[in-house]
Amino acid sequence: MSALRLVLLALLAGVIVACGSPAAAPPPTAAPPSTTAPPQATAAAPPAASAVAAPKPAESAAQKPAEQPAANPAAASPAATGATPTAAARVAQNQPTPERKFEIQKPGEIQVPKPIQTLAPSANPTLRPFQVPGEIQKPGEIQQLPPYVWPTIGEFQRPGAIQQPGNIQQPREIQAVPGVPPTAQCLTTAKLQPNGAFTGESFKFEVAQAPGECVVPAGLVLKSADGKQDMLVMASVKVNASAGPTTVTVYANCMDINKHGPEPGSKYSVGGMVPASSELGKVIAGLPKVSADKITAAGLQGAVWSITNDVSRDHISKVLKFEQKDLDSARSVLESGGVATAGKSLFK
Repeated sequence: MSALRLVLLALLAGVIVACGSPAAAPPPTAAPPSTTAPPQATAAAPPAASAVAAPKPAESAAQKPAEQPAANPAAASPAATGATPTAAARVAQNQPTPERKFEIQKPGEIQVPKPIQTLAPSANPTLRPFQVPGEIQKPGEIQQLPPYVWPTIGEFQRPGAIQQPGNIQQPREIQAVPGVPPTAQCLTTAKLQPNGAFTGESFKFEVAQAPGECVVPAGLVLKSADGKQDMLVMASVKVNASAGPTTVTVYANCMDINKHGPEPGSKYSVGGMVPASSELGKVIAGLPKVSADKITAAGLQGAVWSITNDVSRDHISKVLKFEQKDLDSARSVLESGGVATAGKSLFK
């Protein structure tokens, strides 16, 4: 900034000299001086001017007036631009820079507070009279408990004798009426050949030549000679043996679910007839009354086992396929002969 001030003072002095001296021929137009003095301009100034412009040692930084932005310099004439600073210019350089005046803004009108809002007078609440505590309750008399009586333990019960399981019920032996009907006398010498099935058309009868009528009657019992199932003939079959030996197929059902069924080669013989008053006899008598479409092989076998072994449905299902239609068939067969089904395990 000191260099800038020196340049400005030099320009001002040149203007003053130009105004007081005769006009000289204008030199070639030169560019306006830079606002910032280069180092060469400072070095070109005369030593005396530097000494004059130097600040006094006693002057402190605090006494210096505040630096103000300099006004744009006026355009100098060509004569003043080329003039050399004189003594008057040096004196002008020591003059203080005129200060720039600023207008002080006046404060606005002071706001006047509004009237203070007054509150309605407070009504003090009325206090209720203090409740007086009642009389302190006194504990009653301590209850006296009767003396503790230890319970008396009675005599230990002793287990009785272990019950022995009874004998497993065995199916009753089917009673056969001694002898057979007169029309079945031809079968006393017949050869019985099982084909290996325990229900359905399971036997063949080889009947020798015999005069007269010969019938394999329903209800005839076929006895096993080697401990296998006894079989019951379910339908009557006529035998025509008057002309010579003949063979007929017989429909017979197993009479004991707990024994093995007949096998080809097993020995069987005619054992007699079931009593007509027995449940099996009633089933044999009522079977022709049942419609053929209501009879199934498994249902007919189940009806026999429900009488001889009182079997359940699960038990039968382990031996042969037994469905709902077979259960309905067994019910129809039993009811046709007047045999009650309510107490039998098959229908529980």
